[in-house]
Amino acid sequence: MSPINGPIHSEFFYLNSTETLLDFVNITEAVSAKPYEEEVWVEIQSYKDHNHRDEVMANMQKDKNCESLYQQYLSLITPGSRTIIGEFNHLKV
Repeated sequence: MSPINGPIHSEFFYLNSTETLLDFVNITEAVSAKPYEEEVWVEIQSYKDHNHRDEVMANMQKDKNCESLYQQYLSLITPGSRTIIGEFNHLKV
């Protein structure tokens, strides 16, 4: 997929440990997931910049194949579940 039609990079992860360490808040509490009963998935998409992301989203809304893939995704998650979205900036340390 070219960058104009999609993210530069996309990765998918699932939560495989719900151990709480030190004084951290367990992610299953932050997203209201039941440990050992519900899965937590994370997708990270990378774009060149905010404008690139907006252009990709506009193209995806016009693409019938994207709608089909989105419906397949919805069929995999628990009915009544919600997708959480956020935009992050890369920290350079």
